[in-house]
Amino acid sequence: MQAKASSVPHRRRRRRGARAEETAAPAEQPDPLPEAADPAHPQHADWLCRHVGRELRRLRRAQGASAYELALPGILSDQTILNNENGRRNPGLLTLVVHCQRLRATLHDVLPPLPLPPLTPNIFG
Repeated sequence: MQAKASSVPHRRRRRRGARAEETAAPAEQPDPLPEAADPAHPQHADWLCRHVGRELRRLRRAQGASAYELALPGILSDQTILNNENGRRNPGLLTLVVHCQRLRATLHDVLPPLPLPPLTPNIFG
């Protein structure tokens, strides 16, 4: 008796013993400030979320704390901390404030300097 052929395509299995250069994590480089620095740009929220996450991670690692140590039960979970740091979630203002309090940092330490709007001429004199 022959085995019935599966209708699901065969998936390739990952090789065991992958090479070191294949598994090494890429070096983290700062995200260049694109035209997305303009708050009206559609990619601005993504760029801002990644920037805030990198700064939160940098501050946490500088203190030598883990996400588990930083968490507050019922308020700020370790998974929320990791999601914020990895840019998977866009933290709300309250979450960001609590996160900064746990890091003993200010919002100015985490948020990027925003570009100033162009000066408009004073029409009153």
